[in-house]
Amino acid sequence: MRRIKRITLCFICTILCFILQRRLANNPAFFSRLNMSDIIIIGGGIAGISAAARLSEQADVTVLEAEEQLAYHASGRSAAVFIKDYGNPTIRALNIASLPYLRAENGGFLSPRGMMLLAKSDERTAFSDEAAEFALQPISVSEAIEKVPLINQRTLGYAAYRSDVYDIDTDKLLQDFLRKARNQGA
Repeated sequence: MRRIKRITLCFICTILCFILQRRLANNPAFFSRLNMSDIIIIGGGIAGISAAARLSEQADVTVLEAEEQLAYHASGRSAAVFIKDYGNPTIRALNIASLPYLRAENGGFLSPRGMMLLAKSDERTAFSDEAAEFALQPISVSEAIEKVPLINQRTLGYAAYRSDVYDIDTDKLLQDFLRKARNQGA
C-alpha cells in the first residue's frame, strides 16, 4: 500500500513539474504571480512549527500540514518532560542550550516536576540500571512515601528521586512558536 502511495505521489509530482515547465516556457512571468516560498516545511507539529518560527525570521516559509489542525498527532497529546542531561551527547548539548529559552521566553514553559523511580525488592538490577540512566539518587522507602503518600509500602523495595526534572507546557510552547511564525509571515 505504501509503495502504491509513493508511486502515485511521485507520478503526481512529475506531472506537476511538467506542467510548470510548460507554463514557464510559454510564459516566464508565470512564476512571478505565484506565492513562492524560500522554504517549505512538511508537517505542522512542534518540530515543523518551531522550525517555521526560527526560519521565518530570515526567509519566506510555508508550512504544509495534511490534517485540519496543527499539532494533531503526537505534539497535541504530548506529556513532555525536560531532563537536561538525558540523551546522547548531541541531544544533551541541545537540551542545555535550550534551557535558558525554555525557562525565560514568554514567561517560561517549564514547571517543577521531579522524577521518582520505584521498584519491588526482586527488581534491584533493573532498578539500578534505570536509576543510573536518569541520574536518580536513591532515597529511602519512607522518603518516597513522604513525597507520594499513595505508594504501597508493602510492595516497595527501592526508590530513587531527582528534583531537577521539569514538565514542558507543550501547548504553550507550540502556540508561542505558531504566533512567532505567523507574525513573521509563515
